[in-house]
Amino acid sequence: MIKVRVCQKTPAGGLVEKGYLECRGIKVKRPDGSVQLDVGPGGQPVGEELILHPPGLVSAHTAVRIGFALCDGQVNGETDGIDWFVVS
Repeated sequence: MIKVRVCQKTPAGGLVEKGYLECRGIKVKRPDGSVQLDVGPGGQPVGEELILHPPGLVSAHTAVRIGFALCDGQVNGETDGIDWFVVS
């Protein structure tokens, strides 16, 4: 599971945490070209799932775009005006 902190920028440039996004089963490309994959207790791949905390934190479209960015190996970024970064 990957935990992504979601923040909103203030007019002064600071970040205010809005919540976080739990990403399960996402295939993450590492810098060396290998792919990290979540597996369950039986060794089977875990289905892809994005869980917002709190619900409605960002739109479904934004959550999916963050998920695609994670798949490409990014660990932080800005999507649809929302700043985000991986914390675990």
